[in-house]
Amino acid sequence: MPSRLPIDVRPHQGETVDSYVDRLAAANHIKPRLLRAFLHGVCDSRARAQLDRLAAASGRSEEILHRTLAGFHCELCSAPLSAGTKTSTRWCTPSCREKAYRLRNPERYRPAPKPPVENVCEACKSTFTSPRSERWCSRDCRLVIRQRAGCRRCGNPTPPDRHGLPHPWCSDACRSWGYRRRRKQRLKALKEATELKPLNLR
Repeated sequence: MPSRLPIDVRPHQGETVDSYVDRLAAANHIKPRLLRAFLHGVCDSRARAQLDRLAAASGRSEEILHRTLAGFHCELCSAPLSAGTKTSTRWCTPSCREKAYRLRNPERYRPAPKPPVENVCEACKSTFTSPRSERWCSRDCRLVIRQRAGCRRCGNPTPPDRHGLPHPWCSDACRSWGYRRRRKQRLKALKEATELKPLNLR
């Protein structure tokens, strides 16, 4: 560990580590780059000064330096930064950097409000507005439409589901038929989307 420098310098609240090291070097008539390289403890001269080495050189406790200087911990989650972290780094992980950017720019990530959609109920033919497209204005109208429609395959009356509404299928066989039909339609749409069409060179 480095020895304590003869001239003590009081750190300012919110001061960066580089600013405090420069003032400490100027007070003791040392070149700032030499003192900074000595306090880094690593080969990279752009790295951040280690807290324990700075405390030993300045004569201040690590608790006081950590509480006063800005730059030893992440600005978002207060996690300690590694000894080899560069001085320009303010966050411990890319996730913290992204969260801090989102907090500084909330208007860029807040979805724009959508205008209400005007719908017409299929049961009572009344007009109503809602945040998205709806087929019924209430649960009762939905119940009326389902009772009127019956099974989607054979049209027979269907038993109620767990919400008290008529089920779209009257039996397991009709439900399996509906699943096979939907699967066939999806495969057909996927095949048409991926099929190579001949180029018209005329």
